[in-house]
Amino acid sequence: MARRAGVSISTVSRALNDGKVKAATKRLVADVANELGYEAPRASGFDLARQRRSEDGRGRIGVVVSRLGVYFDGAPLAKALDIIQSAGFRAMMANIEDKDHDPERIIRAVAADCEGMLIVSPRVGDDMLRDVGAMTTTVVANRKVEGLSSVFLNEASGAVLALRHLASLGHRVVAYTTVGERYWSSAVKGLSLRSAAERLGMTAVHLGDDFDTSYRSGLMAADALLTEPGVTAMIAHDEIQAVGVVNCLTDRGLRVPQDMSVVSMSDSSLCMVCRPAVSAVDARQIKVMSDAATMVLGNIEQSRSGGVPARVRHVAISETFSIRGSTGPAPQCVGSR
Repeated sequence: MARRAGVSISTVSRALNDGKVKAATKRLVADVANELGYEAPRASGFDLARQRRSEDGRGRIGVVVSRLGVYFDGAPLAKALDIIQSAGFRAMMANIEDKDHDPERIIRAVAADCEGMLIVSPRVGDDMLRDVGAMTTTVVANRKVEGLSSVFLNEASGAVLALRHLASLGHRVVAYTTVGERYWSSAVKGLSLRSAAERLGMTAVHLGDDFDTSYRSGLMAADALLTEPGVTAMIAHDEIQAVGVVNCLTDRGLRVPQDMSVVSMSDSSLCMVCRPAVSAVDARQIKVMSDAATMVLGNIEQSRSGGVPARVRHVAISETFSIRGSTGPAPQCVGSR
């Protein structure tokens, strides 16, 4: 039955047992069940969603964030919550840390009690996210998921801007870091940097993906950087790493940018208070989170009024680049350090 309906087995189970499933999905499963000779209840609109709505006719939206503790700049999340709450919804927050062995359980628990879901930078599989999308109106931020509406960064645009700036300064060998393939955006950043470097005739040296979003990882990345001959510029995965790199290089007696240029692939006020201030790709997280929150509200409203799920949309946000004091002309002679 699940194969015929194109949904997961758990979704069929919830649909047949009057669990939390979109009305359209419940009708689809019921139709397939009837075709196959099973008896299944037919849904009559969004009864479950209505049960969860507050007295003013609005309900709850779950906002699930991965590793909230590493968010140096809380403005994007605050903006999304403001949009949700200004529309009369209540936001139900959940945070998933690396120590959580069962993030799927957390996401499902929130989804079961919400009319909509905004899932930010999830570290779970696409199939699981689509299963949640069958339960309730779902939008994913900072990751593209086929079958679900998503708002994400056009990482290729930022990679091109950063590398083009370095190329214009005479840099030809550039090192970069990623934070592991389990993060969709990190994997896309790495691929985008390699592709952009090839087009610009540059060499991109991958320092590894065993880093994370932390100051400590920035210090480790600087150690790795100094073992690579010929590198004149470093592109850090994020601003916290970038500050660690700048400080470590300074402690080792190297000048930024005279001896080594440093770029961050994301921007915040941390880049501006560092000395020198760090040139950075603006990941435009306020725009991403604003659009994602607005999208989930619009999709809920369409489902309420039209009785059918909103069409899946993928919105890619182009990045911008801010030139600051951490980048300069490539040194004429690069020897051992």
